[in-house]
Amino acid sequence: AFAEMVLGVLCHVAPDDFPEELLRGPVDDATLNKAVGAVHRYSLATRRNSKLSIHRLVQDVLRESIPGPLQNDYSELAFHIGGTAFPTNAGKVEMWGVCEVLVPHVQAVLQMNDGELSLAARRATLHNNLGLFFLSRANYGPAEVEFEKSLQLESKPTTLSNQATLFQDTNRGELAIPAMRAALKEAEEHSGEDDPNIGPYLINLACILKESGSMAEAESLLR
Repeated sequence: AFAEMVLGVLCHVAPDDFPEELLRGPVDDATLNKAVGAVHRYSLATRRNSKLSIHRLVQDVLRESIPGPLQNDYSELAFHIGGTAFPTNAGKVEMWGVCEVLVPHVQAVLQMNDGELSLAARRATLHNNLGLFFLSRANYGPAEVEFEKSLQLESKPTTLSNQATLFQDTNRGELAIPAMRAALKEAEEHSGEDDPNIGPYLINLACILKESGSMAEAESLLR
């Protein structure tokens, strides 16, 4: 049964180099090794350096053979596994190695669950975290796409602020300012104007305004 679950998850992630440790969950190493060994023995997937790969054609055939309700279960399970594993602090240099391994799998589970309303908030968070990773690597095109997808699902101050940073980094101050204003407004509506968590949004907006030449307004925000 666990081997079937392993196959079900592998059908809903990227085909190459899925870290088998992510499948452990509540089972012990012996159970995991037995399940992965069975999948490998029947040539349904290959195992190398604790990573599992499955041929794309095998992946497609197996996915199509899974009954609809069970396929939904496996798709959501893969989404949960990938979403939980992907770092929330994906923009930090020390997280880059982990993120690089997980990015294709997270992108796959997001695509598989595209349009799943019950997962909208979590999909928004994952898109934002992917955007943070790309932004930290100055990979601006993919970062912009991920932030936009996140905001289409759910508007959050943090995502708006990240988007503003991207616009500022790509010399689009005319877009950065309204994005940062929107982030500050949403943060104030959510937490209140006197909440200390508003501080970073004020500072970020002031910095963007200062760089754009609006010194008076920037200084007024920091008083």
